[in-house]
Amino acid sequence: MFRFGGERFRESQRGTGAPDAVLRWPAGSAVRDAAIVECIAAAGGYAMDADDELRFAAYVEALRDGVAEAGCEIAFLIVISSDFPGPRGGRHPFRRRAESLAQRVGVTLVYVRAVDLARLAVAVEASELPLAAREALPWSQILSAGMLRFEDLERLLQT
Repeated sequence: MFRFGGERFRESQRGTGAPDAVLRWPAGSAVRDAAIVECIAAAGGYAMDADDELRFAAYVEALRDGVAEAGCEIAFLIVISSDFPGPRGGRHPFRRRAESLAQRVGVTLVYVRAVDLARLAVAVEASELPLAAREALPWSQILSAGMLRFEDLERLLQT
């Protein structure tokens, strides 16, 4: 669908303290970024706490060298969940956690709702985007915004 490479961890290494996956940007991408992905099921939406922040920082530290050996750099830590409750704008708790992770391990924290990612997948398929164009999507540019909604992701298709 989106043409990422990488590794899935959770199914094969359950209980090891590994993230769900590491994504590497597609071969056709001009950027050699990678992202750690954590999918979190939460009935009322997900709110990161201090323990989560420490765990995410540990993921980055543990995986950084292996990802670098593959020619990529971990630039993002993507959390996918049903929602991310909090006030809109600069007062959302995301902002503080994002700043802290950036200072601690040099990655951009990204929140994406699962429904928005699913909507993007449907839009990509409906557009019949050729494989080379899918590989060239500017993921790093869009993800750098941090807290994303479908409208942000939809901009991928307008580039």
